[in-house]
Amino acid sequence: MACVDSFDPGLVGKDRKLVVDCLLTDKTDYVKIQLSYSAGYNSTESVYDKFASGATITISGANGEKFNFYEDNGSTGFYTSSKPVAGKIGQTYTLNIKIDGKEYQSNPEKMLPVSTISNVTTKYERNRELNPKAIGRFELFVDTKDPAERTDFYRWDYKHYERPDYCRRQRRVGSGGEAIQPIIGYKCCEDCWNVTICNACINIASDEYANGSTIARQNIGSVPYDSRTPYYLVIEQQSLTKEAYTFWRTVKEQSSNSGGIFDAPPTYIRGNIVNIKDPNELVLGYFSASAVSTKAFYLDRTMPFEPFTLKGTFNVDEISENCEPCKETNLRTGIKPEGWFDLN
Repeated sequence: MACVDSFDPGLVGKDRKLVVDCLLTDKTDYVKIQLSYSAGYNSTESVYDKFASGATITISGANGEKFNFYEDNGSTGFYTSSKPVAGKIGQTYTLNIKIDGKEYQSNPEKMLPVSTISNVTTKYERNRELNPKAIGRFELFVDTKDPAERTDFYRWDYKHYERPDYCRRQRRVGSGGEAIQPIIGYKCCEDCWNVTICNACINIASDEYANGSTIARQNIGSVPYDSRTPYYLVIEQQSLTKEAYTFWRTVKEQSSNSGGIFDAPPTYIRGNIVNIKDPNELVLGYFSASAVSTKAFYLDRTMPFEPFTLKGTFNVDEISENCEPCKETNLRTGIKPEGWFDLN
């Protein structure tokens, strides 16, 4: 309804800062860590090409456990544990990073117990915005019984799993090195699942006003109504330390600023990771150790009286006789999801 002239403040990211994203749980799985660097707030710099490569990473436990990590091939800045690992409730863990001649270490994080998810409910809502990606969505709600004997802090997350039709798609290369038709599909060599995560979701709560009571209908996100096929979900309920809860609450408050005059001014939020030789260096992100309660299920998206637009598909022209290994990344796994069963 109005014309807006773009404005680039031209803030240059000369003083780049290390950004760490790492979560260790009590579920046996490949632990994945992402390292990157911050970028300036302008039209030319992007955080999507500021990967922190070449790091040596370990997680050590107070009881002598030590988990090693390697950098994923073709996924610069992403690191995966050398084998599936799990933390233990009650134990304390520390993240150690060596990169570019510097050594970083997190504050010790204790893995606290978490109550179980007692119930999951959904509610269908029409999308009212202009040109929505899907005509509707299914809002997700969880219930949990909070224990009265301790103070608890929670975070909720969810993941969607589906089997890929192909583990790799590739155009045939011409004599001059150019990509040409046809598109060749490579089946997976073994069981494999694509993982869709809840991006930028910060769903947290404390039992300050509900200690010993039921935390009911906690909204944790939504699922798009872009198909009538069942949607496989694994919902996670995580325990947080008070320090982790305070960090994520601050991040959530700052990210929800609307630009009004009463908003808190934006600032860097210090996590729990420090440069051992230079404590004044600001490191972004947080290392958490959390116990996890999960609930896995297929969401029935059958809405017979509600139309929808089918999402586009990426077909192939040829299927290769060779297969492609299922490489462990943050968006793909060869570990069978909890509670998974094939519908056909």
